[in-house]
Amino acid sequence: SKGGKEGEGSEEEDDVLTQEEKIKMIMQESAAAEMFVVDPLPWCKHLSEVQPLHHEGVVALKRCEECGEGREVWVCLSCYHYYCGRYINQHMLRHGESLGHHVVLSLADLSVWCFACDAYLHNKVLDPAVSSAHQSKFGNKPH
Repeated sequence: SKGGKEGEGSEEEDDVLTQEEKIKMIMQESAAAEMFVVDPLPWCKHLSEVQPLHHEGVVALKRCEECGEGREVWVCLSCYHYYCGRYINQHMLRHGESLGHHVVLSLADLSVWCFACDAYLHNKVLDPAVSSAHQSKFGNKPH
């Protein structure tokens, strides 16, 4: 080897790898400590607001009817209008507040949220809308 003993630097490389491994471990432990489980409510009184699916079903590629935004779009399960979420321009939040429509379906992850209960929901009454959104988004019905 040039200008040094054979194997020189390998101890430093081992130290670097050890440091990288330590950093990775700390990051994994930190991420695990910050993780939580979303446990949707099986029922809330606002489920009665959910209306039968419209003839076109839920269209996963819809944009916000107010601003045209395509990210974080939700569909209202009372009137089947599409608006962006609270982290974009808050049009669905305003829609829900102004009309008293509380139950909405995310086109991003197909979760259902109740604004009034401030909770995710999972109930059979939601199945037609969720199934329609899944079909529209992925081309097949959920299993």
